[in-house]
Amino acid sequence: MIEEIGRCAARVEYPELDACPPENLAAATMAEAPLHRRGESLMPWQQSFAAMFMEHRRLYGKARLLLADEVGVGKTLSLAACAALGCLSGDGPTLILCPANLTLQWQVELWDKLGIPSAVWTSRKEWLDHTGHAMKTRGPEDVARCPYQVGIVSTGLLVQATAERESLLRRRFGTLIVDEAHRARVRRSITGDDLGPNRLLDFLRHAAESAGNVLLATATPIQTSPTDLWDLLDVLARGAPHVLGDEYSRWRRPDEAIPFITGERVPGSVEEAWGLVRNPLPPRSERDPLFDLVRSELAIADDRHVVARGLDRARVEIREAIEQKVCDPQPDETFLQRYNPVVRFVVLRRRAFLEERGLLPRVGVRLHPMAETAPAIFDGDELRTSASLEEAFDVTRQFVAAYSRRSPSAGLLEGLLLQRICSSVESGLQTVRRPAPRG
Repeated sequence: MIEEIGRCAARVEYPELDACPPENLAAATMAEAPLHRRGESLMPWQQSFAAMFMEHRRLYGKARLLLADEVGVGKTLSLAACAALGCLSGDGPTLILCPANLTLQWQVELWDKLGIPSAVWTSRKEWLDHTGHAMKTRGPEDVARCPYQVGIVSTGLLVQATAERESLLRRRFGTLIVDEAHRARVRRSITGDDLGPNRLLDFLRHAAESAGNVLLATATPIQTSPTDLWDLLDVLARGAPHVLGDEYSRWRRPDEAIPFITGERVPGSVEEAWGLVRNPLPPRSERDPLFDLVRSELAIADDRHVVARGLDRARVEIREAIEQKVCDPQPDETFLQRYNPVVRFVVLRRRAFLEERGLLPRVGVRLHPMAETAPAIFDGDELRTSASLEEAFDVTRQFVAAYSRRSPSAGLLEGLLLQRICSSVESGLQTVRRPAPRG
């Protein structure tokens, strides 16, 4: 459902930055970076994301993007470049939120690749800078007063009612970056009922409201259902009506939006299509001329992203354009499949896609066992197991199949149970006997 996009702005206009030609801003920012001095550079898709970040700042006044690149494609460096661009453009300090085991990795990447100093908030309630120097603080309240423009904080501090959580919520950040963002989600029962946001999602909703740029990163934006993606889009849309529109927008309701995005539905009338086009209304620069026509004919300013009124029947030219473009089902791809908030604000590049275009070297894999030398312990491509394990596998599959009738997301449980059984029979038994978590 998420299209592979990697738009690269050929030229970006920033009249206020007279000292540096706007199209060279990213290059100028990286000129003295260690990466550049070693004769290297950002990969093309990383440059594309940085250009997209700056273009969205120009178009909307703030950048709100979800980076869903596959593992190993280099999301960290893409986001780090945007952190540098945001700080140098005067947006304000950057807060990077990530799991505790990734905080130092982020700090090393920022310094070793881009020469950006940063500080990590530690369990000792102090800041640790990129040289390993610990800076004393007054206590948890100083988590909101990083001595550098870029501060890195563990998301583990936000899932509890900590003093750090409250201090961060009181601070406005120019750029908010969240790694492993799929951990922020709405809790749902086994029957699919909404149990409300978990603590991380609740924090991000409030923090994004006052933040400037918000960049979320995860290789798995959809965990169990396409509706998971809307948990993250909702964060991007906080304080940014250009993402999903206002509270009345149909794009905010995944059960209504998904059929249009997948092409299962097309609007049945001009009025229905107008409701989807006007809320939110894309900028003039969107590739289809329909949006420029609407803004010109209705005299809608570029900084206005929601049109509240209906479409007057006197606007014949607009009505005809909407009927032909939006309401007419296409044989290959409908209008709303090409122009929707998912395509506009979600960026996904797959490794296979980049390899096919020669942008990444192919990684060779030798599969084992090879047919001509397969030992007796293999049955085709599978490792032979004992009769008791085979019986355990069959029972597990039967259990998951029955459980799936109650919860469609139960399919993920099969892999977990089989993995634990393969690890050891005892660990498998412990997993099965463990009480189900609440909520």
